[in-house]
Amino acid sequence: MAWSQAPQPAPAPTAPASGGGGMALPLGPVVTAAGAFITFVASFVQIVKADSDVVDLGWSVWTTEPGFFGVGTWIPVFALLAAAAALARAFARGLDQKQVLGFGLLQVQVAAVAFAVLLWLGYVVNAVLSDDTALGLGALLLVVGLAAVAAGTVLSILHAQKATTTAIGASGGPPAGAWGAPTGPQPHSVPPAGGPWPQPTQPAAPPIDPGRPPGGALVDPGTEVIPGPPPPPPPDDHVGGGPDALPPSGPR
Repeated sequence: MAWSQAPQPAPAPTAPASGGGGMALPLGPVVTAAGAFITFVASFVQIVKADSDVVDLGWSVWTTEPGFFGVGTWIPVFALLAAAAALARAFARGLDQKQVLGFGLLQVQVAAVAFAVLLWLGYVVNAVLSDDTALGLGALLLVVGLAAVAAGTVLSILHAQKATTTAIGASGGPPAGAWGAPTGPQPHSVPPAGGPWPQPTQPAAPPIDPGRPPGGALVDPGTEVIPGPPPPPPPDDHVGGGPDALPPSGPR
């Protein structure tokens, strides 16, 4: 016997693409783009300066010095790449499912933020451990920009997870190919509070024919009932008090 299945809800209407038709823009791409702009502007400020009261010398990531240009320049480049991926996912329809070298745009955004933060940490550690250099204003401004880029990326990840959960709930169950949760009572589960398990319905007894009384056979409706056969006669050797009983054997 198969358990009864719960009715499935109707599919939810498809939401329009992000950024169109009155659809509010997600907060993640906005924060990411603002952080990338701050990072790009701060990259022109000195991130490392000479630790000296006599010489006022500093270097930004665009300074043509070994270890800065071509290495630190990747910090604003990666921040802008993360912003581009976030805005593409928010505005361009269909790009959310596109892949770049086998990676989705959200994964590219996360990787770009990670590389930018690691490069910035490398300059911070170098300046702290060195006796001749110190952190400049650009390094502090990069903290603000990269923190905004990272926060916007986290918001984009949370928004993507929420959208996936909503899509699964609207479809009435897990994705295709996954086993759904049983809707009926299971053999080893606790019975419901309202009573025991429902029993299978027994077939109804056939109606009693009023023209067929017990102990007789009906030949035709409207005719008399023919009684059944008479009982068989008792055996001849029956011992009893009847007229045909044999005398008891034995001494008189």
